[in-house]
Amino acid sequence: MKTLYIVRHAKSSWDDFRRTDHDRPLLSTGENRTHKVARWFKKKKKEKPDLIISSTAVRACETAKIFAEELAYPVENIILDPDFYHADTDDILSKLYVLSDEIKTLMIVGHNMTFNDLANEFLDWQHQIENLPTSGIVAIRIQADHWVELSSAKSELDFMIFPKRLKK
Repeated sequence: MKTLYIVRHAKSSWDDFRRTDHDRPLLSTGENRTHKVARWFKKKKKEKPDLIISSTAVRACETAKIFAEELAYPVENIILDPDFYHADTDDILSKLYVLSDEIKTLMIVGHNMTFNDLANEFLDWQHQIENLPTSGIVAIRIQADHWVELSSAKSELDFMIFPKRLKK
């Protein structure tokens, strides 16, 4: 059994138009919402991922670091993958297929619409989402022993949590 946590980066700033899209930092609102979601995750799952992979975009890196800190995952063990920044679902899947099978739980942090579409690849029609919101998580359980079986294995929704669904 494998578990995939698909996390969209937190809300980011558009204040400084001199910055590239890749270099946009988080807003304090985004940081706060991510801490709230990460604390909820820790309480519900009582586990940390075996591996966290993040886009190299500043907003994704900062989001991954917040999750790592809240979950007692070593920040220095986050893998930053530049290909996650402009990836499509096939690009992401190809990265996951080659992961070590020793990894049972994986958290990936990146961007929409790719992460929204990726989540929908594993969700049945009743759980399809139109927009994975910032700081949102979709958790998928995959009945496979090998990551290369990811697309062909049976999968089911474990949970979805979005900041607006959590109490203030």
